[in-house]
Amino acid sequence: MALAACAHAALLMLALQPAPGRAQQAGAAQMVRVQGAVYDSIVGTPIAGARVHFVATSEPDAGRTFSALSDEAGRYVIPGLPPGDYVAGFESLALDTLGIEPGTRLVQVQPGMPRVNFATPSPPALILAICGTEANDSTALLIGHVRDADTEMALFPAVVAVEWVETVVDGRGVRTRNARVAGAAGGPGFFAICDLPTDAALHAYATHGADSSGFVEVELPPAGVRYVRFYVGVTTGSSAGAALLAPDSVAAPAGAVAPEGARLSGRVVGEDGSPIVGAYVRLWNSEIEASTTADGRFSLAGLPGGTHTVEARALGYVPATATVHLAAGRPLAVDVRFSQRATVLRPIEVRAQLVYSRHLQEFESRRRVGWGRYITPGEIEARPVTTLSRLLEGYPGIWLERGRDGTLVRMRAVGAGVRYCTPTLWVDGMRDQVNDFDFLHSDRVAAVEVYARPLDVPPRFSYAKECGAIIVWTRPIPARPSEREPRS
Repeated sequence: MALAACAHAALLMLALQPAPGRAQQAGAAQMVRVQGAVYDSIVGTPIAGARVHFVATSEPDAGRTFSALSDEAGRYVIPGLPPGDYVAGFESLALDTLGIEPGTRLVQVQPGMPRVNFATPSPPALILAICGTEANDSTALLIGHVRDADTEMALFPAVVAVEWVETVVDGRGVRTRNARVAGAAGGPGFFAICDLPTDAALHAYATHGADSSGFVEVELPPAGVRYVRFYVGVTTGSSAGAALLAPDSVAAPAGAVAPEGARLSGRVVGEDGSPIVGAYVRLWNSEIEASTTADGRFSLAGLPGGTHTVEARALGYVPATATVHLAAGRPLAVDVRFSQRATVLRPIEVRAQLVYSRHLQEFESRRRVGWGRYITPGEIEARPVTTLSRLLEGYPGIWLERGRDGTLVRMRAVGAGVRYCTPTLWVDGMRDQVNDFDFLHSDRVAAVEVYARPLDVPPRFSYAKECGAIIVWTRPIPARPSEREPRS
């Protein structure tokens, strides 16, 4: 009996004691799974590799830190947090190089809580922090980094320059001028340029010593921020290079040695992804070009390293561009897609006043691309007053034929059986149906665009399939006295 009583008492004591680990299991059941994502509010993309921190402020865990890294999609997960109050934030190398603190927030952790997301400072907050001014719709901020094209290491000191054409209204009337601002890249190669206009076509490039990237077109949102990364490569003299064409294109001369430099290949496709045959592909401000083959492929070699713009042109399409980062030893493949077909309007007669500044903005934008030859206002001003035909004399690809009925401007024709042709003359956006190159004197000319090949002609000025075009913009302000007019 005594033994039975002792056994019963022992069983009763065991029943009253908690099972091993039950307290820990109860505590674990209270832990909260916290998850969310980290975003870049400037470009609207997730941030990978950001470290998210939750620092407890409630007892008994006050001061304890819980952290996790975001994945490629910007997502993070902290599997177990004790319920309570926390100060939460994140760290990112991208923000470190900008010198911006992302800030923290108070979070109450409890079961069933929603996702906790984080983001970089908004564009207005970033503009205020970097520029010290309030954001407004007419200006924007350009930020980014400058890196070496081969090593991808930060370059500093470096300079990033932005150029555009602006309109000036003063006592002399309405005129345009080239504007340029530059920002220095220091520290980890970071640069920031404030108060850039949002209503102009901007072209930017980076330099480091004697080396430079190519031009890229930059679009800035009103009161916003745009991030651009520039790679600068060693200048290789790309104008002396040669295009390595695809197999069924025109071959390079026998025994030719491909110049050193970067290589770029890819395809040119239409809106539906189908290959475009016979499209011309070229790097901006480079003489290296290639035409696409039957499968839309192209290949270029001897290119300068760094950030550049590649452009493709084909009849019936608005030119398409892509930004590329080139480096010697790292061949790059890229697809260039035409997204818009050129619209050909029926000829109509329009009588209107020329918007001088807008046309010269277009002129400057095309000049930077470099598909044609361009006579700038400064070059025209520096020469004596003469006829348009004599102004064009001596430019590559142009021949003059003078006769009893006037001067003919000639170019080399494209097509079988025709050697020379007369380019289409456009004056202030209107086609001159008689192609009279003698009626207009240079004192009335603001700028001239010369396109020797039909495929180089901007789409809205395309007219003849076998010949190029000459586009003339005139001055709205009173002209200088002409040499053929009596001087007072």
